[in-house]
Amino acid sequence: MVSDIERTLIGLEQESWQANINEDVEYFRQHTTDNILIVASFGVFDKRAIIGQLEKKQGVPYKSARMENPRAITLTEGCALITYKVTIEARVQGKVIAIPRFVTTVYVKQDGGWKSAFMQQTDTK
Repeated sequence: MVSDIERTLIGLEQESWQANINEDVEYFRQHTTDNILIVASFGVFDKRAIIGQLEKKQGVPYKSARMENPRAITLTEGCALITYKVTIEARVQGKVIAIPRFVTTVYVKQDGGWKSAFMQQTDTK
């Protein structure tokens, strides 16, 4: 049975992946904390770097993202975590490739809603 927090965080993660696919800079301005950190195999990024990369369209163009086996827990009344496997389809040098990763995102309640405060992506095979 899916809990309310799990349902909420799954929805937020799906929105986030869609915003990434759409290169929706405004989504990330509004739905991330000012001090967010994202850790990936290619570096550690703060909000300014994330927004800058999207504005300059410097990232690998994502075509889709499929989440598998999401699990969420409440850490405190205003903080929760979701972890799952995602398979991203991206266009690299004219070819569509699959990029499997494990993802963990921490959300905090802020300004009346949930905002992403931390994300870790770990490449997998």
